[in-house]
Amino acid sequence: MPKLLTATQWVGVAFIVFWFAGLTGTFAPWGWGEESFSFAVPLGLLIVWNCVYAIVAVLVIVHAVRLARAGELDALQRAIVPVKLFGIPFFVLNFLIMFLISIAGLRFVIGVIYIPFLVLGTYLVMLPTSAYGIAALVLMRRRGQIETSFVVVQVLFQLMFVLDIIGAFFIARRARRVLDAAPRGA
Repeated sequence: MPKLLTATQWVGVAFIVFWFAGLTGTFAPWGWGEESFSFAVPLGLLIVWNCVYAIVAVLVIVHAVRLARAGELDALQRAIVPVKLFGIPFFVLNFLIMFLISIAGLRFVIGVIYIPFLVLGTYLVMLPTSAYGIAALVLMRRRGQIETSFVVVQVLFQLMFVLDIIGAFFIARRARRVLDAAPRGA
């Protein structure tokens, strides 16, 4: 399931690259002439991608919860960091798009209207990447292997851009220590 989430993000990266390369049309939502027609193709692809990503996100969250309920700390630990790291290109390109739209918003007022929606959309895309880390935290806390303060700080990290990646390393390292300290066969 982590690979499916990563693959979906990489499709998003390809979509963004093709969009800016002009292969799917011009991004000009504020245009009223020919450019407004070319906005329909990338907008349609964006809607389809978001629908697919939403389905994958739900599957990933369900998968993380199932792993935690089954006590599969090793599987959770192995998924935490790769899911975060492989998502970085998507989020970097997403940030660049928001930056370009905000610059356009300085010239065209309607561009500013898009920014809160883009930030919210990006945040919603980031949340499923935290599922494995949060599930590992819940599992380790339920077993009494980590303290509540660590859980609180790391959950907060998982809900914030950039800090989520740093927190993922801390969670994975702690989970690895817990697994290494466990008696063999347990």
